[in-house]
Amino acid sequence: METAALSDALDVQQVFGLVSQHVNFTVPDQSSGMPSVKDIGILKEGEHRGGSSSFSTLLATLIPLLLISIPLVIAFLCLRQRVDRVYAPRTFLGVLHDEEKTPKPAFGMFNWFSQFRKLPDEFLLIHQSLDSYLFIRFFRVITRICFVGTCITWAVLIYVNGTGGGGESELGRVTISNVTDPSRYYWHALVAWIFVGYVMYTNTRETIYYINLRQAYLMTPRNASRISTRTVLFTSVPEDYRDERWIRGEYKDVERVWFATDIQELESLVSARDNLAYGLEDSEIKLSTIATKKLLRGEKHHADDPERSGSLASQWDDTTRWKKS
Repeated sequence: METAALSDALDVQQVFGLVSQHVNFTVPDQSSGMPSVKDIGILKEGEHRGGSSSFSTLLATLIPLLLISIPLVIAFLCLRQRVDRVYAPRTFLGVLHDEEKTPKPAFGMFNWFSQFRKLPDEFLLIHQSLDSYLFIRFFRVITRICFVGTCITWAVLIYVNGTGGGGESELGRVTISNVTDPSRYYWHALVAWIFVGYVMYTNTRETIYYINLRQAYLMTPRNASRISTRTVLFTSVPEDYRDERWIRGEYKDVERVWFATDIQELESLVSARDNLAYGLEDSEIKLSTIATKKLLRGEKHHADDPERSGSLASQWDDTTRWKKS
């Protein structure tokens, strides 16, 4: 046991010796025991651990992104005005009624911003589905959360971190690594509580809004008349309750009751019918191909014969006229 403990201590000393060549910290003598966390200089309080963030690093990240995103945005703004079938299909499709069509947006690269921003929610619900409206509202909520979070964090933490006295430079001055006084960390905790509380409040409010909106949307005369909104599916129903009389007794206002039965035999018959239909279709295609090839070869062979030359339609017309005459 003593030999094993001594070898483990020597291995640890060798590891700290190798690391000390690259990191500035000292290893005490063997008589002083194992090194503690306080002896390691890289973990001293207030010392920056990852190097200062610089504007050059920020620019090296932003420049490639701008070089890619700016041409894509310009291409979108130009194509949006010309490719209506992709960016504005509901403005001209004939399958839609006039009240279902979307007004054509203003022509121009930036004129449509204000028009889209002023669209009321009722217009979106009438011309789109509930899922599409909620998808757009989701982006609104995320944008609002990011804006409020930016205002809260920047207004407080930039000052707290900037005056932290850590001696950081460039962008490192506004990070938490520039704070040396532990009491200033309470500001970070307070800001985190406020922001998380706002996010939870927003989630709760949107959940309640969604419940009320969905109920009101499905109860409108336009949607209430659909059979999909008036049909309820029950799964895992016990064997004793699979009776139409029992269901009508429990639910007085029910109009129709359907039981999902085992249709495996019917599916096999349908599959056999489809296979026969596909086989007949393939045979007809092969027959048409063979007949067309023979007809083309016959036209080439009798090209010099005026009575048999020409297309099949012309021969049919000539034969019909000869019979009538």
